[in-house]
Amino acid sequence: FLHRWGNHPVKRSHYRHTKRAIESIFDKQVGHVEDLLEVGCGPGVWTDTMLQHAKRVTLFDISEEMLKVARNKYRDNPNITAYVQGDYIEDAGRLTGKFDVIFSSRALEYMSDKRKMVMLSHALLRTGGSLIIITKNPAWRDKKREGKHVDGNIQTDWIGWHRLAGLFRDEGFKQVSVNPVALGSYHAPFNNRLGILVSDLMAALRYQRAMRESYDSLSESYLVYGKK
Repeated sequence: FLHRWGNHPVKRSHYRHTKRAIESIFDKQVGHVEDLLEVGCGPGVWTDTMLQHAKRVTLFDISEEMLKVARNKYRDNPNITAYVQGDYIEDAGRLTGKFDVIFSSRALEYMSDKRKMVMLSHALLRTGGSLIIITKNPAWRDKKREGKHVDGNIQTDWIGWHRLAGLFRDEGFKQVSVNPVALGSYHAPFNNRLGILVSDLMAALRYQRAMRESYDSLSESYLVYGKK
């Protein structure tokens, strides 16, 4: 958490925005469910929120090290029903049963085949189940300004929100919606105390509204929701 979200004021702001967006989509669209799959759970940054909205949670991550951290964190929690290590694109078939929600935050940009990720998730969902994906926005001003992926060369393919929403619809998801998530910038005028306050205020208003091109420049990430 400290490395990814806590070591910079803008990152802490983006954490607040992301938390608010996740809580909003669950409160307004999903409610409380029986079975939830968290793809790319990492050390469990958002797992507490998943546990608030699901009776049983399965954690899936490509990193055994991250799963070890999560196992230690939730070793006394009986609502975590499984820890699955693997590449979701290659190993999702190892999962048994169906889920009411599949949630993934900032893992899609590491996956080579976005269409297959959506397809596999659709197959794993029960009828009426929800797919929720948060991922980085390639139109974000910082990414364009740097002329490269901000987080280095590991994330090789940020997908635009029009395209990702189209993959949802192509796969048969209904009620597809897109919302901005984390707003702001590591560059002036949004990287100082006043700029972060302005970003926080914008996020409080805009995460409830549909994504549009006018939000692109300041939207570091976005959320796509769809119902099977």
